Amino acid sequence: MHIFSHGSAWQSTLAKTGFLTSLISYLLFALAEVLRPGFASRYFSIHLFLLAAIIFGFWWAGRLKDFNDHWLIQHVCAIIFGVVLFVLTWRLGAGFAEYRILMSLLAAAAPLIFLRIIRT
Repeated sequence: MHIFSHGSAWQSTLAKTGFLTSLISYLLFALAEVLRPGFASRYFSIHLFLLAAIIFGFWWAGRLKDFNDHWLIQHVCAIIFGVVLFVLTWRLGAGFAEYRILMSLLAAAAPLIFLRIIRT
């Protein structure tokens, strides 16, 4: 029963560890897929790590006592998601024609803009 008396501390630690582990695993497997296509995708979907990172991220965000805690991790995650959005918009944005670079840059800036809005 003692372990559950400090529920917020161990749950926050578990959520943080799960988020960071899932995110780092996703990025490493994605890099391995770029360097050697089929390295992981033959055996499992690497997007399961992204799904786990999102779930653990929401859990960890719900455990924070103050949203302004962990500002460095918030900015790092926003930058990582910005890079992912840039790559996705660039790859899928052939229909934007001459506005492709502009749309990709706007997509990359969106997570930082969103973070700036919700932190004020």
